[in-house]
Amino acid sequence: ADRRRSRDDMSASASAFASSPFGARATSRRRSRSAKPGEVPTTKAVSTGLNATESLPLIHGRCVWRGPELLVNPSAWTTVLTKSDIAELESALRDAKRANLDIAELTQTNFKLPTLGPKLVAMTSTNLLNGEGLHLMKGLPVERWDMWSICAAFFGMGAYIGWHCPQNAKGHVLGHVKDLGNDPHDPATRTYTTSAAQPFHTDSADIVGLLCLKNSTQGGESQVVSTAAVYNELVTKNREAALALTKPFPVDRKGEIPRGKSPTYDMPVFHVYHTRASGNTESGTSASGTSEGGTASSTSESSTESRTAESSTASSTAGNTESRTAGTDERSTAGITESSSKKSTSQKSTTLLSGIYDRNFINAAQTRWARGASATQNGDSSEPTRDESESEPTHSVPRLTPQQTAALDALDELCDSKEFRVDMRLEPGDIQWLHNHTTLHARSAYSCVGKEMSERHLLRLWLTPFSNARELPPVFAERFGDLTPGPTRGGIRVDGQKPYCALEPGA
Repeated sequence: ADRRRSRDDMSASASAFASSPFGARATSRRRSRSAKPGEVPTTKAVSTGLNATESLPLIHGRCVWRGPELLVNPSAWTTVLTKSDIAELESALRDAKRANLDIAELTQTNFKLPTLGPKLVAMTSTNLLNGEGLHLMKGLPVERWDMWSICAAFFGMGAYIGWHCPQNAKGHVLGHVKDLGNDPHDPATRTYTTSAAQPFHTDSADIVGLLCLKNSTQGGESQVVSTAAVYNELVTKNREAALALTKPFPVDRKGEIPRGKSPTYDMPVFHVYHTRASGNTESGTSASGTSEGGTASSTSESSTESRTAESSTASSTAGNTESRTAGTDERSTAGITESSSKKSTSQKSTTLLSGIYDRNFINAAQTRWARGASATQNGDSSEPTRDESESEPTHSVPRLTPQQTAALDALDELCDSKEFRVDMRLEPGDIQWLHNHTTLHARSAYSCVGKEMSERHLLRLWLTPFSNARELPPVFAERFGDLTPGPTRGGIRVDGQKPYCALEPGA
């Protein structure tokens, strides 16, 4: 049955890819047509409407973890690619070259990974969407492959996880994280094109994958935290900050503006919301037919009522002794209550926490668009951009209040704490997979001794999962566009965009 579903997904994904803005014309030779903005659909996600007198629920389950806890058993979230996995990839690469396929044309149909493919599917469901939200794969032989093969192998692996999303206005569906010498202090600069530290953030897609080709000699460590863990800490010890982070902040688009949108948009950091899906929960059911999930408990002194949250399923898949799919330890059942395990598949309401955050983009909105007195963010004194014929700014946003700034500072301080974060130094051949709705990630500043620009080089994928994609609240449409899981959800989509796979940084 799993293989039939995989073949069905294969056909469906190939069909959707061909009919999407990233179909057969989306190539590394820039042959593609412009991406069309997706319509914002209706959604079953309902805001909880939190206010100053309402309690904030605590989140429980596998999505809640602290860095030191994960480091006790790294094998639970790490997979080492086997010789047979590599052999499958090299066979698929040979077939793709013989067929003269462009990288952006690779799908499950023409890039066959008969055993590695199901491992990727299981990892996505068990570890990313319904588990800790992160997974590390090691052992891709980047040192012996040429750039086309590396890019094709990574893109082809992503084709077993979901639809590829454009990562910038140029339309990169395979991106490069590399220091291009851009000014990190310019508010219009995307930080991934610099060697500066990148603060904790989420990306504009459900899943991000990062493949390390080279690392720096100094710095460049990757850092990840559980969104729910830092949220819970703030709810418990700094409720004012937690509540402030459930309210909107002005966020800059850095010039990558979808059709019909403004240069900035308003977005809270924390989103606590209900989904009202009929049938199975968004994360599916286990083999026994029962839904496995965490709970959301109230912090109000006048209420001890529990709320169901972070529904998660530990998928059972066939494994081998050489390569383990993470998330199969006893924590796979953490937070499950008797009532949640016995729920039927009738209409049900689930409370979720999703995060969406990038302080750099919030700061940029203040620097470029804030109205009133001279900007103070990052010591900048510029005024909002003005049309030469206008006496007032053509676009502006309100100044952050001291309470908002304090809340962001409190969040950043927790994320950067060794008590919460897990540090990884990615080595060549390592692939880090993250679920953006349940984790925040960062990168330390880096350099290479004796060189003006570092050789650190990562490839990046943004993906929308084929199945079990999280239901998102309507406000996410400002950043994700079409909220319906499919080839037009997520990513950066602008007029004139030509999606393609860039084989070199800056292309």
